[in-house]
Amino acid sequence: MGAQERYGVTPDICTLGKIIGVCFPLAALGASAEIMQHLDMSRVGADKWLTQLGTLSGNPIAAAAGLKTMEVLRRDGVFDTLRANGQTMQADAGIAYQICGDYTLFDVFFTATPCSDYRNAKHDDPQRDL
Repeated sequence: MGAQERYGVTPDICTLGKIIGVCFPLAALGASAEIMQHLDMSRVGADKWLTQLGTLSGNPIAAAAGLKTMEVLRRDGVFDTLRANGQTMQADAGIAYQICGDYTLFDVFFTATPCSDYRNAKHDDPQRDL
């Protein structure tokens, strides 16, 4: 179960960056068939056609890595294992820190102040993050 399913979010358009290429340069775009058809001139005509270009498009090694990753993530229990491992990694370390994100993908901020968004995720000791 990915984040969209877990949190009950259905975006109009979903863009995915480097993470889907497993450290290779790759990006993806997804949407409903109604929206995606605008990337196919033969379906919508030249007046409604949208071109889609990207610096991370067309890399066959990255695409193969991304496809394999998606295959692995679809296996039973994978997200449960990822969440369990993330929860273990977030155990009390005896220092001031905050976790922002899901157990499967998170960032650690070395601060005692709760962080709920980008603007208030200030670090008490920014050098510690290095």
